[in-house]
Amino acid sequence: MPRLLDTLEAEVLNLPAADRSHLLDRLIASLEVDPSIQEAWAAEAERRDAEIDDGKVALHQAVNMTAAGAVGGGMWGALIGLLFLNPLLGAAAGAGAGALS
Repeated sequence: MPRLLDTLEAEVLNLPAADRSHLLDRLIASLEVDPSIQEAWAAEAERRDAEIDDGKVALHQAVNMTAAGAVGGGMWGALIGLLFLNPLLGAAAGAGAGALS
């Protein structure tokens, strides 16, 4: 049996990417999925979503996007401000715009 699988694997790997993708889709669809497992995961997802909506769970981002936008905007604003000989004003405008976006 392992030789048959090795031969089949070699033949499949020689197929064009589109054909391999189509075959993969069909193989995955052919796998039996236990409905009770799907229902359990769906219930868990709903429970977690409800906890977030109710405020029982606080989500924490790894990066403060407002601060990142302000820093990036400030840098671009300062660079553009140099063109108009006023980098401080450009940095302030850029930081404000970056924080809002």
